[in-house]
Amino acid sequence: MAITRLITMHQNKGKTVARSIKDRIDYAINSHKTEDGKYVSCYECDPKTAAGEFVLSKRMYEDLTGRKQKNSVLAYQIRHAFKPGEVSPEQANEIGYKLGMSFTKGKYAFVVATHVDKEHIHNHIIFNSVSLDNKKKFRNFFGSAFALRRLSDQLSLEYGLSIIESPKFSRGSYENWAKVFNVKQMANTINFLREHDCFTYEELAQKATQVTNKFYDINASIKQYEKKIEENKTIQNHIFNYSKTRDIFIAYRKSGYSKKFYQEHEKEIILHKSAKDYFNSLETKTIPRINKLREEYSTLVAEKQAKYKEYKELKK
Repeated sequence: MAITRLITMHQNKGKTVARSIKDRIDYAINSHKTEDGKYVSCYECDPKTAAGEFVLSKRMYEDLTGRKQKNSVLAYQIRHAFKPGEVSPEQANEIGYKLGMSFTKGKYAFVVATHVDKEHIHNHIIFNSVSLDNKKKFRNFFGSAFALRRLSDQLSLEYGLSIIESPKFSRGSYENWAKVFNVKQMANTINFLREHDCFTYEELAQKATQVTNKFYDINASIKQYEKKIEENKTIQNHIFNYSKTRDIFIAYRKSGYSKKFYQEHEKEIILHKSAKDYFNSLETKTIPRINKLREEYSTLVAEKQAKYKEYKELKK
């Protein structure tokens, strides 16, 4: 069973936009709560530099669209809590990642931090309010809470977790959806049994075991591709951020590390320092060429998509 809540994140009083976002993300990825970052995952961003990346995307959004809103939403957070003892930290983070991907449709960068410091394991899923192409802003649409709950319940069923049988929603909307969903599931089950000539429990169990084993093998393979894609994208982002902010950082250094200069260029300086720290953490001192990284990225995405087609068939 998982409980969800969508929260808007605004600029904190007396703090810059960059600091407001960074404080929220830092709380989410707190090493004490996530076992030194073991249960932190992300999509199209790096947890350590996500705040700077989110801020930079907002500036690019304003440049591209010419729109600038006062008191606009900086980011959104999904609180995603599980029933005590029903899910492992690894599973919780995996489910949280899938929930973030489904709810944002892969159009917004996000960080998933699973907190394990309390009895009930829960996720903090923070996603950017600006889309990856920097052309759109997420709109908290009418019925978003219901849509989020529905996606969460579908994932809970997929992972064999319990769901709330009688949640309170206006006009019985959720109850109606649940009834229709259950009827469809029963119809699909009957059709499956007829199609695959499963007339005994033993035949069904054998078929289920074969498909399940293959499903988990493919799922593990996809995760490996996602990991490699994420690592590739992270390096590309840092190379891009480093080159784009290099001149500003040189000017900052020439200014004698002026506080005034820092305040005026805080976002760029944070991104530049993060990129330098990342490069220093690499085992190899040679930074790959961007063209080679892009070719590798395209190959990995194509191979992952091929695996994902098989994954969807097995999931059915």
